[in-house]
Amino acid sequence: MKHRILSSLLLLALLLCSACGSSNVGNTPLPGQGDTTNPVIGTVTGVSAGGNVSGSVSISAVATDNVAVTTFTLSIDGAQKTTTNTGSLSYTWDTTAETNGNHSLVFTARDAKGNTDTETISVNVNNGGGGGGGNGTVSGVVYMPNGEDPVSGALVYVRGAGVSAVGDPPDEDYEAFDYTDAAGAFELSNVPTGSQQIRMLKGAFVKTITVDVQEGNNTLGALQTTLPSASGDGSEVGKILVVTGSYDHIENVLAKLGLGDIDGTGTLVLGTEDFDLVDGNNALDDASYDNFDEFFATETNFNQYRTIFLNCGNEYESDFFADTDAVAALKAWVEGGGRLYCTDWSYDFCEQLFPTRIDFSSITAGDGFSSTPETADEAQSGASIESLDCDIEDTAMRDWLAGVGATTTASSSLVNVIDWLPGWSAIEAVDANVKVWATGNVTAGFPATTAVRPVTVSFSAGDGVVLVSSYHTEASVSADLTPQDRVMQYLIFEIL
Repeated sequence: MKHRILSSLLLLALLLCSACGSSNVGNTPLPGQGDTTNPVIGTVTGVSAGGNVSGSVSISAVATDNVAVTTFTLSIDGAQKTTTNTGSLSYTWDTTAETNGNHSLVFTARDAKGNTDTETISVNVNNGGGGGGGNGTVSGVVYMPNGEDPVSGALVYVRGAGVSAVGDPPDEDYEAFDYTDAAGAFELSNVPTGSQQIRMLKGAFVKTITVDVQEGNNTLGALQTTLPSASGDGSEVGKILVVTGSYDHIENVLAKLGLGDIDGTGTLVLGTEDFDLVDGNNALDDASYDNFDEFFATETNFNQYRTIFLNCGNEYESDFFADTDAVAALKAWVEGGGRLYCTDWSYDFCEQLFPTRIDFSSITAGDGFSSTPETADEAQSGASIESLDCDIEDTAMRDWLAGVGATTTASSSLVNVIDWLPGWSAIEAVDANVKVWATGNVTAGFPATTAVRPVTVSFSAGDGVVLVSSYHTEASVSADLTPQDRVMQYLIFEIL
């Protein structure tokens, strides 16, 4: 009897100890107990969100945890493809077995406690014709908005996840890229087959198209590769403003480039322009177009534009320069990224805003590169010229001009320039940071001297650019593009 009671007491004690032990009070937690920290999926290589893939793709991923990753899996379109009990995963994906189009890759990392982290990456399989993992070559010629004249130095690339880079390559992910030559031609190699986005850009003009790339050669037509005249439908064009003048007609040149309609004489048909016009010489209807003095008195009117063209013969110059706030606002617009083009007598917009960059001719003693602007109109000292062969100093520009037949001969660096206003604005010298595009052996100044002088120049000002030409762009209306129109045509796409 005593033994039976003792056994019962011992059993009761054991049960009580067992119950106490289950609470683990005062003991070290068992592995995984009390862990609420999720694993973290880190670097994934081989695929990227929104990228294109083809053929065999090597995928790797890494996950970490405060204790340990116990399972790491990859599923594609809901089907598990591989799993590991470490924080490192690798898998070779044969995309030729997949349909072309979007596919979802899900990476899941777990620890012993059941904490998880998930990352989903959607990619586009491009294996042309439903398989094969092939590549193609895409070629073509980039044209200006008129669909006739080629664009040299345009960047053409396939958007994708091939490489990410900055600088000369695109500043976003790309599969392949090229720059057009002097004839506007490009060739993109090793482009994955299937639906691809191809982007073309030069200066203010950007066009994006979708192309179904096939294996082998793919040649794009002119309709696909002609840059836009206006924004919309995958196209972007920086806003352009033209101020009319009494002695120049830049608006006609822009229209002949495809930014408006022209009549039989080559004159812009008002109302068809894909840019904005401001009246600088009382030639436009006040009900439809703003006058220069009123428009430029308010900064918010013009700071929306990428490029402003100032024709020669602006009748409101003196009023504008008397408004110091307006002058400061226009200078700030340039330095903030604007492009300002001044032709002949409108050179004062360069001299008054940025006097230290160019030494213009002077009726009185020359001011050199003084920080104090010289008196307005001082540089109007050029001797009368009927026409002049000007030397193109930039090789790429020279090659393009020769290609469109604008040089005096196919192998020449000379372009014949007409339309020099008597008393045209002469440049004596430029500082080391000014780019000289063209020079001419001209007579100017008081007393008159004959020398080789810059006649087309540009320089950076902050994030913007100023371009100056001593001659007119188009003083005499012409249905055709003259050689000097071609010079401006090139510079519009190169720096404006």
